[in-house]
Amino acid sequence: MKEKLKKLKDKINSFVENNYSRKVYPAYSKGASTVSDASPRSIEGMIWAVGMLGNHPRFMGNKVIKAIMQGYKVQRYIGGGLFHANKLREPLHKKLELELEGYDNAALAQDIQKVASWYKEAFTRMNEMNAPTLRVTETIKCLDENLNKVIEKIEGKAVKGPTRIRMGRPIRTMTMNMMRIPSAYSPATHEITIASPEIFPLTQKMAQSRGYSWRHEANLIAYLAHMESGDDRLIASAYKYRISLEMFCLKTDVDSKMKFLELLNLPDDRSKMGSDLNGSSVAEQMQNTYTNTKIAILDKINVKPGEQLLAETFMALDKKYSA
Repeated sequence: MKEKLKKLKDKINSFVENNYSRKVYPAYSKGASTVSDASPRSIEGMIWAVGMLGNHPRFMGNKVIKAIMQGYKVQRYIGGGLFHANKLREPLHKKLELELEGYDNAALAQDIQKVASWYKEAFTRMNEMNAPTLRVTETIKCLDENLNKVIEKIEGKAVKGPTRIRMGRPIRTMTMNMMRIPSAYSPATHEITIASPEIFPLTQKMAQSRGYSWRHEANLIAYLAHMESGDDRLIASAYKYRISLEMFCLKTDVDSKMKFLELLNLPDDRSKMGSDLNGSSVAEQMQNTYTNTKIAILDKINVKPGEQLLAETFMALDKKYSA
């Protein structure tokens, strides 16, 4: 029975991969990206503004506002459905020929220590570079090109994603910051909005916009795109987030995780990004490495089974390429 179910699942994955994820979704992605990039203002932001206006007593019950919001709700369901349908495509680890063997705490802790040493080395090289401040738009362009290269190697063709990354307007940015969301992707409008210029979460959302609906797959694609850059600043960012992602996959209590994190003695990352995103001033310091990792742990005390694939895919990737 299990064998039959496995064969059925493989057939579904193959059908969705070949007929939807490689044909229908890239066409939708390209069209939606064109509309999103052509809009002078954030579509998502304008809908937020209309929604807030609709809550004002003077405009409650306004037929035009109600029609716009109902239309957006319909599009949100359609866009969400188109996006999440990619979860039925062939798993990324199979395409990369990665053997997922699970892990125990000791093996994962050892892997985190290894990545921490890589991070310290990249951080040291990054400081020795004395390179100019990372400009947001230049970084986005670089990562967009790297994502295309990585996806083309895996899938045989690149998928266009939104390249106009937008800063959230004050109220939305404040909401995102309160929810500790540095970046967000909306399948309904095919837009990526950032509340703070965190590099790796932004790349992960860019990977999601290309049809990698599973979080662990989007993170792996983002990680590979950072490695493709050859830039120690982007490589260090990828290592930093890999540590945070693997830390919350440790099967232990939060206090033990925090003690282990302190033992890693990670350097304080104060890399700056420039202020050239859509004309907005976003010259901010990236958050402290320790704080970022701590937030990731505190936000994810209970790890869902699917999220354990985050650690498995990273460890399997290293095992394959170090062999």
